[in-house]
Amino acid sequence: MNDELHRRYAQGENITAQDWMAFYDMYPSEKPQIVDIPAWNMATSNDHLWELWGGIPFHEDGIERDRLAVCLLYSMGLRHFVELLPEQSRDALRRVLDEADDQ
Repeated sequence: MNDELHRRYAQGENITAQDWMAFYDMYPSEKPQIVDIPAWNMATSNDHLWELWGGIPFHEDGIERDRLAVCLLYSMGLRHFVELLPEQSRDALRRVLDEADDQ
């Protein structure tokens, strides 16, 4: 384990979703995957409180929200996530992915 990342986290630094994914090598894929306890603990907010800051879960900068969202997508798999979405959201996701492909 990377003691430096855990030290920064323990000191209250917000670890980005991108750093979290790279550290734990946990990238959402088509199928569900298992989340281990250390990865879950870091994904679920520094103080493990679930609260809203002006409508943004956990903290106003959104970093903790993003970490948890990626962790949940990793756990459920992208296929299941898409199955949960109503058609209008699927259409919006298609547009976002098409725009990302064009960049």
